[in-house]
Amino acid sequence: MDKDNLEKMTLMDMKGLVFNDEMSQSMRVLVNSWLTMYDEAKKQGRSEETAVIAASETLAAMMKGNQK
Repeated sequence: MDKDNLEKMTLMDMKGLVFNDEMSQSMRVLVNSWLTMYDEAKKQGRSEETAVIAASETLAAMMKGNQK
């Protein structure tokens, strides 16, 4: 999946990826983690846009931490 297609995905598309057998297990875990963080941000009262940003930044920080 290229970057342009990934940026155009909707939340429903992302939720479908979690159950896509063609995706690797690690990618499904990654997408599921992002969705969980997004849901938590929404529960905290964030707008959809800020919830997406918060989830993305948190996941990016976690991934960067794992590279060290």
